[in-house]
Amino acid sequence: MNDLSQSKLKSIDGEDKYDVLSIYLETLEHSSSSQASNRYILKEFFEVVQKESEKVTIHDWDRYAAYLNSRISHKSGKSLTISSKETYHGCIRGFYKFATPRFMREGKQFMNPIPDFKYSGLTKTIIRKGKENKLLSRDQMKKILDAARGKGYDKYLIFLIKKHTGMRNGEALSIRIEDVHLEERWIGTCLEDGARKSNKNGEKPLPFFIPKFLADELRLYIMRLQSLNPGNPWLFPGRDDRFYRRDSFLCVIRRLRSTSGVYFKGHWFRHTLNTYRKYEKQCPREIRKQLINHKTSESIDAYDEGNMKMRRDDYDKYHPYSEL
Repeated sequence: MNDLSQSKLKSIDGEDKYDVLSIYLETLEHSSSSQASNRYILKEFFEVVQKESEKVTIHDWDRYAAYLNSRISHKSGKSLTISSKETYHGCIRGFYKFATPRFMREGKQFMNPIPDFKYSGLTKTIIRKGKENKLLSRDQMKKILDAARGKGYDKYLIFLIKKHTGMRNGEALSIRIEDVHLEERWIGTCLEDGARKSNKNGEKPLPFFIPKFLADELRLYIMRLQSLNPGNPWLFPGRDDRFYRRDSFLCVIRRLRSTSGVYFKGHWFRHTLNTYRKYEKQCPREIRKQLINHKTSESIDAYDEGNMKMRRDDYDKYHPYSEL
């Protein structure tokens, strides 16, 4: 293991990407033997997948996982133990957790390709945990939006709002037309029962800002909606004079997974927006929390007539999307 020199590792992953590997190994607060072990595992991984680190996909990991299942330990002459496989997986996933934001800072679309899972000692197969990646690329979001447009313009707009505001499902579905402020470019929500897990917000709306091009889309949609359904108070009307039901929306999501070819959940748009703000726009944590309304009570206190313009300026400055 000691003969695994830096030059050998560099040749595996490419000259231009060696710095990320080098920095990662140097940041490990372990013994020199632990660093050597991590270097060995990463070198073997890139030898198997034969790709540069930022080009690795989950399919490459699946190939490597199959390789681990068939690999024979040099020491014991037997198949790798479950514990050894967990060590290999933890090392490689740890590297990509470290590298992902650095690739994103370079303007690339990148997600950690190493899934979070546990090995089953009985079947030697991989069982996925409940934790998902939760980060969508711009190309994936476009596929979802294109598929949503085919289900109806209202469905398309719901996902547009979620993409550009980070609203939770219930918050996006329960918007009243009167709470859409197109000139000031903000939407008030969370006033209705069922708007979110903690029930309605109370007297004050929870504000979410929107870009101008989304305000223009909403203006045309509202004009058409009011001409077809006068007297309807909801931006996305459902049955029985109520807003669009959450369980109906979850059915839409399940259908869109099939038509778009992208597995996703509704809250992934929220997580993705917050992540892009952090790494692409270098948005400070407190501003991110306010823009996405992380905690309702704190968000309400942060907005008043005197600082709405400042918050809207923050939104424009740190918004990562320039397209619908």
